[in-house]
Amino acid sequence: MIKRNILLTIICVIIITFTGCQNNEEPVIIDSGEVLLEPENKSGETEIVFGVFCFDSTVSLFLQYRPLTDYLSKKTGEKIRLKLFRSNNDLFESLKREEIDIALISDAMYSILRLNEVDNYSIIGTPVYEGSANYNCEIIVNSDSIISEVKDLKGKSFAFFDMFSVPGYYFPLKKIGELNMKPDEYFSAIYYVKNLHDLLNFILNKRVSAVCIPSYYFNLYRRENLKDKIKVIEISDAFIHGPFIIKNSLDDEIQVKIIDTLFEVHNDKEGRKILENIHFDKIEKSTPGDYSKSFELVKKYYKPE
Repeated sequence: MIKRNILLTIICVIIITFTGCQNNEEPVIIDSGEVLLEPENKSGETEIVFGVFCFDSTVSLFLQYRPLTDYLSKKTGEKIRLKLFRSNNDLFESLKREEIDIALISDAMYSILRLNEVDNYSIIGTPVYEGSANYNCEIIVNSDSIISEVKDLKGKSFAFFDMFSVPGYYFPLKKIGELNMKPDEYFSAIYYVKNLHDLLNFILNKRVSAVCIPSYYFNLYRRENLKDKIKVIEISDAFIHGPFIIKNSLDDEIQVKIIDTLFEVHNDKEGRKILENIHFDKIEKSTPGDYSKSFELVKKYYKPE
C-alpha cells in the first residue's frame, strides 16, 4: 500500500505538469528521481537526517528506505528525514560537512571517510542479508561469451561503478593490478555507471564484456533466473556489508534511541516487513576492525579526486 501511494503521488506530479502546459508550450519533463530529492529543512524544526548510499535508482531507494525512516521516527519520537543524493560523491561530501546524522554507506565509503580523517562518525552495525553479514565480489560476463577468466578480458570492454564501491571499483582494479596492468591499458573501452542496477543491465544488454557486482545484488535479481544469461568468471573472498554509521556529536539520548531501535527492528512485526522491503534479516553489531579487509584494499588503490 505504501509503495502504491508513493508511486501514485509521483505519477500525479508528472500528470499535473503535463496538463498544465498550453498547446503551444513544450512540456516540462520531470525526472521522478529529482522529485524525491527533498529540499533542505528551512522550517527551523529539529530533525535527524538519514542518508543512503546510491546503489540503486533514486525511486527504488525512496521506496525501500522511506518506510524505515518513518518507522524510526515513530519508534524514537524524533523527526527523521530521508535524504537522497544524485551521486555517492554528493553523499560523501555531505558526510564530510557533517550534514548527515545517520547513514547506510558502503564498506568502501567508510574506508574513504577514514582515509580522509572524517572521524565524527561511529559504526552502529551491519545489515545481515540471507543469514550473512558478508558478500563476495563477482566478475560476470554473458553466458555465451568465450571469456572464462580475468586474463581473457584483455582488449575487451568493462564497466565500473564509482570509487565508493569495492566490487564495482576496487576489486577489479586489484585483479588487473595482479596482471601488472592498468585499466586503460588492459581494456579497449571503459564505462562508468551511476548504480548497481545500471551495472547489471550493461551485461544483460551486452553493452560491455564484463562487470563486477556484489553477490547480494546479484541474488536480489534472482540468480537462478539469470543463470542462462550470465556466468561468473571470478569470485572474491568475503567482504562485510557496508555499515550504518551515526554522528558522534548527535545528542547521546537520541543516539541511544536510534541504535536500540535499529537493533530491535527485526523483533517487531511492522519492522520485519520494513526489513523485508530492503532485503535485510536484521542489523547486527560490528566494529571498525570488521572492515580492515576493505580498508586495506581501498587504501592501496584510492586516489582522491
